[in-house]
Amino acid sequence: PIAARHVVTVMMALDVSASMHARDIAPDRLARARLELLDWLPRLHGERVGMIVFAGETGVLLPPTDDIDLLRRAIDQVDSHLIEAPGTNMAAALDLARMQLAAAPGHTKAVLLVSDAESGSVEPAAQAAVQALRNAHLSLFVLAVGSDSGAPVPLPDGGFAERDGVRVL
Repeated sequence: PIAARHVVTVMMALDVSASMHARDIAPDRLARARLELLDWLPRLHGERVGMIVFAGETGVLLPPTDDIDLLRRAIDQVDSHLIEAPGTNMAAALDLARMQLAAAPGHTKAVLLVSDAESGSVEPAAQAAVQALRNAHLSLFVLAVGSDSGAPVPLPDGGFAERDGVRVL
């Protein structure tokens, strides 16, 4: 039997910040997120999915598509070097996802946020971006990546991130 098509457009916003290389989840948070997304692909039945990557800046890696092979290649190419600006600008990622979805055809749309950000660390700008999604009648789903214990945040040039002389977990 042919599976029913789902007429849904989803914008994934994938965190590629330095903390996504913490190794509390094997092999690291970003690699695990990519593996989880790849495992999700066979479950798609016609949904259009696009991808945004973000750290200190945000960019569209792939506009919404129903081409699973193209989406798989985009997920395979995700790397923290795609965005050089340090930090985690979740607000910009959510705003960009909302704008991309506003331009997408159809009525059923959602955002999938993939990040290791802790709920207590979400800045007011990101909270406002979530409210803007709500106002636009867009669902927000979150795939949290990390463990309760956390892990040191590796720096691109070696060593680990520190704040006031203490390693950041």
